Amino acid sequence: MNGLKTFIEEQIELTLNEYKTRSDRMISDFNREIELMNDYNGRQIYELLQNCDDAKAKSVLIELDEGEKTFTIANDGNEPFDEKGFKSLLISNLTSKVKKSYIGNKGLGFRSIISWADYIIIESNNLRLKFSREIASKNFENLFDQETKNKIIDERNLSKNAKPFPFLSIPEIEEHKSDLWTTKISINFESKPNVLNDIISQISTLREEILLFLNNTNEIIIRNGESKFLKRFKKGKLITINDNKWEIFELDDTFPSDLQDEQSKDKDEHYNLKIAIGDKKINNVNFLFSYFPTKIDVPFPVIIHGTFDLNSSRTQLRKSNKNEFVLTKLAELLINTSKDITQEEVSWKPLEILNYQSKNPVLDELNFYQKIDESIQELEIFPCIDNTYRKLSDVIQVHDDFSEYIERVHKQSLFPNLLKSTKNSNIELSKFPFQNNIEDIVYKINILSNQLETISDRVELIALVKKFLIMVINMNY
Repeated sequence: MNGLKTFIEEQIELTLNEYKTRSDRMISDFNREIELMNDYNGRQIYELLQNCDDAKAKSVLIELDEGEKTFTIANDGNEPFDEKGFKSLLISNLTSKVKKSYIGNKGLGFRSIISWADYIIIESNNLRLKFSREIASKNFENLFDQETKNKIIDERNLSKNAKPFPFLSIPEIEEHKSDLWTTKISINFESKPNVLNDIISQISTLREEILLFLNNTNEIIIRNGESKFLKRFKKGKLITINDNKWEIFELDDTFPSDLQDEQSKDKDEHYNLKIAIGDKKINNVNFLFSYFPTKIDVPFPVIIHGTFDLNSSRTQLRKSNKNEFVLTKLAELLINTSKDITQEEVSWKPLEILNYQSKNPVLDELNFYQKIDESIQELEIFPCIDNTYRKLSDVIQVHDDFSEYIERVHKQSLFPNLLKSTKNSNIELSKFPFQNNIEDIVYKINILSNQLETISDRVELIALVKKFLIMVINMNY
């Protein structure tokens, strides 16, 4: 006899007895299930992927069978559902997650898949559990006599046909030999045609960037008519996903004692921050990640992950002391990353790390940008044509063509603090308050003119000076 099956059957009996004697508990679980289902709607696949990663899965299969109206997710993790895992399914708000405690790590998103399901089948640890609204309805009918059912429905002003019994509380259970996958979850949505578009839409968001911040998962296989593979290789701070390379900068630490969760026994609640810098320009990923993308716009040229205190839908930041603290640490990580990059080849990259395109009002309200703005003023991160970095107050800027010209004729010694061209960067220099000394620039241009050896160089300089003077006249200086 399978001991785990016996354990689950005992839990089912306990739950049924509890519901029969305390129908309020049943209604509470039912309402909480609906609340969680609505809160996490739109993020079902992300939540399922998070569960796979928590199970230490290296490989995950995501498969949509449009003909059979079935969505399946399977993983090869070394942690199948055990007593704690199954118990967390049967009891709403009870999570079995025991990994390092991070802010926002609640483990409640699994219930979001109820909104898709006619029935859900979980195969794990040589067991097969089936949940459905039909099963829940039958349990409601069998548990109470008609008078009690009418009373429950009337007291809560429900429709006469209502069956307020939690979807995931009581499964049908049988022994089932597991296949190649440690855990497989199948969701049938035959009677819910609108679900198909939602699933297809969520699958379309599974870009390679979602592998950047997962702790364990290195491969996602997506089958939706055709097969798509996302593969990650990690080596120290470097991550390669398919053909793209990323460098990761990380900060992982515990909260100070005054910000620790008062209900946490071990007082070791952590926060984790990561910055991913790609070797190619990224498009349409300007959202803050908390393992997966939220709806918090952060227009930096890097991808930012943080274990933030998110709202119930895991898409927006709460206004909290913890988030303000973590955002302060994020600003410090961005600044330190910028400093680290100044040790590489001189470029605009250090400034690009800090150069946000606009302010997110939520982050601004949590005082995120002040430290960033101060650092841009104070750090030596502005690249000059003599291949050194200087502070904003110590550089001059004419225009990109002039900078490229000075480097081409090898006259950097005349303009050592002239900024490099921004043509291969995303920097818009008009936003920075340069303190150019026009008379000094003109004086050095005259010296340069006398040093030129060819007529073509002189003609080009005249054109560049004309462009500069027009800029001066237009009061760009």
